Amino acid sequence: MNTSITTHELACLELRSTLSGLKDFQHATVQRITSLFNDPSHSHRILVADEVGLGKTIVAKGVIASLLLNWHEPRPFRVTYICSNLALATENRAKLAVFKDPSMTHLVREPSFSRLAEVALLPVSDLGDGALLEVCTLTPSTSFSMTYGAGNKRERLVIFAALLQHEDIAPLQGKLSDLFRDRVQDVEGWEYGLQEIQGRGLNTKIVEDFHHKLMEVAPGTVRSNMEVLTKVALTGVDRDRPEECSLLRRLRVLFAGSCAAHLQADLFILDEFQRFESLLDQSEGNEHSMIAQQVFRKNRRSKIILLSATPFKALSTVPDDENDDGHLVKLEQILGFLNLTPLTAYEPVRKLLKSEMQRLRQVGVRVDDLNERPRQQVESLLRPLIVRTERSQIAVDVNRLIDATPFDCSAELRAEDIKAYIELDRLGRLLEKDRNMSLSRQIMDFYKSAAWPLSFSTGYQLQDVLQSKFESDPEVSKWVRRSQSLWLPRDLVNNYKLNVARDAPNPRVRSLTTHLFGDGKKSGPEMLLWLPPSMPHYPLSGVFVGHETFSKTLLFSAWAMVPRMLSGLLSYESERRVLGRRQPEADYFPRKARSKARDDSDSHHDLNRLIRLDAGDLAYWSLIYPGKVLIDVPLARSDASLKDLLAKRIKHFSGLLKPLAAGHSGSRNQNHWYVLAPMLLDRMHSDSWHEDWIANISALADFQGNIQGRVHDICQRLDSIKELGEMPADLPEYLAWLSVGSPAVCAYRALSLTYSKDASAVHSGHASSIALAFVSLFNGVSGSAIIKRISKRQHWRGVVNYCAEGGLQAMLEEYFYMLSSSSSVDDAVKAIDSALRTKPSSVKVWKAGPVDDSTHLRCHYAVQLGTQKASDEAGQERVVSIRESFNSPFRPFVLASTSIGQEGLDFHWYCSDVVHWNLPSNPIDLEQREGRVNRYQSLVVRRRVVQALSKKTDAPQQWAALFEAAAQLPWKTDLVPYWHYPEGDAQIRRLVPIIAMSQEQQRYPQMLKILSLYRLAFGQPGQSELLEHLKSLNLSTDDLEKLKQRLMIQLAPILYQDERQGVSA
Repeated sequence: MNTSITTHELACLELRSTLSGLKDFQHATVQRITSLFNDPSHSHRILVADEVGLGKTIVAKGVIASLLLNWHEPRPFRVTYICSNLALATENRAKLAVFKDPSMTHLVREPSFSRLAEVALLPVSDLGDGALLEVCTLTPSTSFSMTYGAGNKRERLVIFAALLQHEDIAPLQGKLSDLFRDRVQDVEGWEYGLQEIQGRGLNTKIVEDFHHKLMEVAPGTVRSNMEVLTKVALTGVDRDRPEECSLLRRLRVLFAGSCAAHLQADLFILDEFQRFESLLDQSEGNEHSMIAQQVFRKNRRSKIILLSATPFKALSTVPDDENDDGHLVKLEQILGFLNLTPLTAYEPVRKLLKSEMQRLRQVGVRVDDLNERPRQQVESLLRPLIVRTERSQIAVDVNRLIDATPFDCSAELRAEDIKAYIELDRLGRLLEKDRNMSLSRQIMDFYKSAAWPLSFSTGYQLQDVLQSKFESDPEVSKWVRRSQSLWLPRDLVNNYKLNVARDAPNPRVRSLTTHLFGDGKKSGPEMLLWLPPSMPHYPLSGVFVGHETFSKTLLFSAWAMVPRMLSGLLSYESERRVLGRRQPEADYFPRKARSKARDDSDSHHDLNRLIRLDAGDLAYWSLIYPGKVLIDVPLARSDASLKDLLAKRIKHFSGLLKPLAAGHSGSRNQNHWYVLAPMLLDRMHSDSWHEDWIANISALADFQGNIQGRVHDICQRLDSIKELGEMPADLPEYLAWLSVGSPAVCAYRALSLTYSKDASAVHSGHASSIALAFVSLFNGVSGSAIIKRISKRQHWRGVVNYCAEGGLQAMLEEYFYMLSSSSSVDDAVKAIDSALRTKPSSVKVWKAGPVDDSTHLRCHYAVQLGTQKASDEAGQERVVSIRESFNSPFRPFVLASTSIGQEGLDFHWYCSDVVHWNLPSNPIDLEQREGRVNRYQSLVVRRRVVQALSKKTDAPQQWAALFEAAAQLPWKTDLVPYWHYPEGDAQIRRLVPIIAMSQEQQRYPQMLKILSLYRLAFGQPGQSELLEHLKSLNLSTDDLEKLKQRLMIQLAPILYQDERQGVSA
């Protein structure tokens, strides 16, 4: 009997495994989309509008898997994924490739194109690789927008190769080559690239269409592009003639249009498409729309999925409606794209539904009297086009997840704050003099938003005006010099004498600083280098006591100066609280270069390292060596204190050390025992463990040069143990501490537990690599200051004690668990190495004056997000780096962002506190912002699951098993326990700093009311008026819930799949 399984059968097993891994609501959505795609009468265009954080990309992956199961074509199934930037495209292309098994990587073919121009290239001849899937990516900035000049080198090569196939252009190759090479200096490389493309060949239809367009004379021009090309070949480019100066850009547009018309894909996925909505509005005449008309033309019948949690404004204001930018206008535009034909039936039923809501105005009409039929009619029209799952519709107690306790800063208001505003207002009036400009509104916003606002005003027009007037107007110059509250007092900063919580001339800044750090009477979060673990092995101790529920903080502001100001001031304040009073001689700014912050100086870092592995005390190597005898003493979760845990281990290691205790002579250097004892014990009990460790670390880049020499030194001393001198009496105690707090030992255990199915992939080199990253952490300004505070000498003891007291292994287990779903062992090691070695950034502190006297504040405790250009790839890389650091248990603990952090970025791994520094204009933005931390296995969810299950006698010890146990409980939806857990105290904390008699004090309660009602206004015009009507009814909580059940549109397939199955049956 032949039991072998074919590649196709293995692929089907993998696809079914992908589908079985979906949660119930995701599976219902995938089934719904697949059934609609299989309906020949359907438009094959669907919007997936699931609420933020519910896994729209996972749904898209499920659809691909479902479609592949029924794919019988000889070529691969092609997916074209369109998103806003290249970083996201690269990340999600890997996610959408449904075959994760390494043995099946050949089933996913490398993408044929990443730009529209590359569509013209003929496909590589069939390699017989049996590929089933190809995922190609496009971004609007690289493929739909041609306004940025000449394009990249490969794009110009393809266009040039297409041109050279025209009989009139081919003879001009030598004369046109310089034009298309543009800034490329490598002539030989250019020629080689051209030959490679010509050898591969181009799509004949695309080339012919392109040639035809070259002969056309565009409106408003007198010559065709072919004529311009011929002229340029003869005389060169005349930059003064617009038609010649913009020639390459026009050729790109023409060629992109030709390629778009021939772009073939079995499935298009447009991710966060609201960021490039002109792709959908094909009535517009811009380049985006013209090219999109070709890609998404109606007779193509391609399958299209739109992904967006916010495809249109969930709530539009009166000005939005007046500017045709309202909720209903955008909804109808999307419906037109999805349905291909006008939805003439929608408007009548939409009006019926609105009328039914308004019936509550009538005397004697109760919620129970309302008719559900209009809602059902609207749903019947929208459900074939839009799927949307929301937490509140399928899970219980979701609304209790938010703690919206008022954060009133009124008590902080002082007379000095009013004086600061008067100074700022007076300066604004001086600047307005003799200028046709008004600064009064901006001045008030500056005052409300920032402390020492002018110091952080870089990028604002006010700064340019102020500098100009300072140089030309003596009155302004005089006022600037005397206005102390407007400028950060650098001398006080340099001496660590500025207490931000006490001295900042802004009540909200003082309140937030006190909230974040405490009143200073006991150690605050400034003493923490990582978040306390959610599931510790034992009660934490030391500086971690009292901070067990500490969370990172995500802050949003409408003003770009606020992230700069807060990230600099909060980071300084954390340093001051750890360092300032205890080192009176310390300077914040380096003495030789006051314009730079301390960590910017490599020489400073080298001279002040706490831990030196290449010299100094050999005992520091005990932090790096993952002793097998230490690892083998397991760390189980219990209520026993760390002190009791250590007592048992001291007895254990006392027994192990007895054979080594006698027969030693020579010079006495007790510190050598602390590193050599674990190695000697491993030689006695673990065969080749020590030798394997030497081999593993020798391959690591960090273990080279002088450090490698120290390794040889250690090995030599191991062979001369009789010369070690007498064994120190506290050695068993130190080994006990090491077994609980050694970075290397804890890292090895945590990796082995998390990646238990791939235990052979974990080796001692990984543990030492992670331990080295921790050395970098403790060598930083904050790390070294904290250790020096808790240990006056032998700092290696202080490091181990700090790690043990802070539950290092439990922290690493939690972090590795979060990484493990998408990371291998090597990836996890790289992630933690990157997070621990992140260098501090800095923010500019400006001061008006005759010369540039700017300086910088270090940013490490808090960092800013929002200055990066979203379309700039270097900026995108910085955004990704900040996100990964914030999604680690390590610093930064505060992320201050502008609206860039409001969409598309996840910050939920270690954050549950969200500060709305400025209230957004649209109440829905509150939900959108908080959606950044309300996501899959968020910090709140993990803490709730631990609280509910960990006290049970048979509670699982590991994270994966804990969530599996929680999922076995009889919940009605798979949202629980992964996205939401109805039990437990942990909450997302919403902080809105409010001052008495401010606009925010009036607006905030109204915004909360609107948030409770706005879903009822879905699909309606004049939402503001409708919500005002609903608010005025003052419905009870029960009646409001009844109203939602009767009239709120429900588009989640899991809510109506049984209805469909009943009909089909």
